[in-house]
Amino acid sequence: MTVIDNSYEQQEEIAPRRRRSEETGVSGWTAGLQNLRWRAQLQDLWTLSKAQTAITWIMIAMLIAMAAVFLLVQASAVAAVGREIQTLQYELNTIRQVNSDLERQIAEAQSITDMRNRASQIGFHQATPLETIYLVVPGYPPEPVPFIPFPETEAERLLNRADGVQSMQEAIQLSLYQTISGFFEASAD
Repeated sequence: MTVIDNSYEQQEEIAPRRRRSEETGVSGWTAGLQNLRWRAQLQDLWTLSKAQTAITWIMIAMLIAMAAVFLLVQASAVAAVGREIQTLQYELNTIRQVNSDLERQIAEAQSITDMRNRASQIGFHQATPLETIYLVVPGYPPEPVPFIPFPETEAERLLNRADGVQSMQEAIQLSLYQTISGFFEASAD
């Protein structure tokens, strides 16, 4: 009894498929054949001939070789620049050493004892008070220039008046002058 029931269920599942294939006008076997033909055509498109495969591998090998040559050229350029940097650093260190030697020689040449020795070698000696001659230059030192103060500002004039601020206008002017001068003094710092 179960066998009959299973076959009935299977027939119920197959029936909609038959209806669809009848509607399209293609039987199940014909649809499978068309599907296989389509797959075969697709496979034919993707399969390459031996010559096409060889050309593909040659092109891949050429690309890899070109990349290797490019990397080799880059590496050699980096190495050359690195060597040039080392050479320039060596030259810089050598020049620094020469400069420090020259600075030491200058410091030695400017020492008091060395200058006295060189002066005595060319005939100089320390002057005595009797050997000292003083020259009088007229007008030297010059007369000091008298101090001329800057002209008095309006605020200073108002502050320095003996009678003080007389009107409200003068008080406002004084306040504004002090505020503005304080602003400029603070911005100058």
